[in-house]
Amino acid sequence: MTQQFGAKASQLNLQSYTSSKHWDGKKFINLVETKMDMKPKHIPSLLYKQLFKKQGRTPTIDLPIQHFEYDAFMAHSTNAKYIWYGHSVLLMRINNKTILIDPMFGPDASPIAPFATKRFSSNTLKIIDELPPIDAIFLSHDHYDHIDYVSLKKLIPKTTHFYTSMGVGRHLIK
Repeated sequence: MTQQFGAKASQLNLQSYTSSKHWDGKKFINLVETKMDMKPKHIPSLLYKQLFKKQGRTPTIDLPIQHFEYDAFMAHSTNAKYIWYGHSVLLMRINNKTILIDPMFGPDASPIAPFATKRFSSNTLKIIDELPPIDAIFLSHDHYDHIDYVSLKKLIPKTTHFYTSMGVGRHLIK
């Protein structure tokens, strides 16, 4: 199983959450209503499809990863530059600052035992080796597909600044 990290909200964390107008005392309230209309009767067919109807849902060969062109990316420009690495991962260069958002480069796209989902590309962690020094890493939230233990461990030497949404920082501290 892929190593995970994280921490339960402490009393001090919960106290800090009260400063948010979106905290109702027990949980955060979405700005826009999010409906979860999954009826219990649909769960068996959904699970069957996810576990057994996989044909045509994944590539038959690994998707290639393009080489990172360091000099071109780091060259001064008045235009913003960005590279999308799939799903949530975005590397940006703006005003001569390098920003990485939601660094999920690990080998498992859903590292939840026993149903880990392998990426469509191999050796995605090697991308981190090619990246320039990073001025800021932003973590939008703490779902497994936006924050990844092995990626963050490997990124520590690349940056000195991590920025998180409320409640996510405790995972990094732990």
